[in-house]
Amino acid sequence: MWSIKAAAPLLVLAGVCVSLGACATGGKPEIANPLTPLDQYAVKVVETPERLALSVHTGGLSARQEAALTDFAQRWHESGAEAITIETPQNSAQEGDPRAAALAVASALSRSGVPDARVRIVDVDAGGAAHAPIVARFASLQAVGPDCSGHWSNLTSTKDNGVTSHFGCAITANFAANLADPRDLARPAASQPADGIRRGVVLDKYRQGQITSSPKDEQANGAVSSAVRN
Repeated sequence: MWSIKAAAPLLVLAGVCVSLGACATGGKPEIANPLTPLDQYAVKVVETPERLALSVHTGGLSARQEAALTDFAQRWHESGAEAITIETPQNSAQEGDPRAAALAVASALSRSGVPDARVRIVDVDAGGAAHAPIVARFASLQAVGPDCSGHWSNLTSTKDNGVTSHFGCAITANFAANLADPRDLARPAASQPADGIRRGVVLDKYRQGQITSSPKDEQANGAVSSAVRN
């Protein structure tokens, strides 16, 4: 017959084993992967302000201002920014109506394809300035790569059979320079909707026991020339 005192060490040992088993099977432990040589350099996504200052004229926007706004709207389209903010100076000692000028700027942006819902007009205190401009601005994202102009190690030193200190710098810098949309580094790109018509055609052929793949293009066949074979 076992006594409580004799069974106590066994119960403690069993408890330890159960705890270790729970730790081993409860979930995969998070192990930090060591950095590879290609992880020495990374592309940084920074926010770059885009700003256009326009003087307030009594006769409305000038031709140069219209052209500048067209270019500004194009940069906004390419950046994928959310909205454009038009800052209207208040309490300014200047001729002309800043509010009317801000509305003219908004109309010019609209003619350049910027949706009205993406343009907002806000008032800013000019502090009595004599020539406070109308300011249109938005924030764009820019991919910035590493500077590979310095810190180059000796390429002839290969006794350790390791990578150089600047290994991967050039390819990372080139990747940043060729990246079309820096937002793709922050979130996956949106996928296009599936082709419902093509899917219906394939399913219909499948139900009928027909081949679902596209027909073979005879013009795409490759044949070795007889002159080469001979």
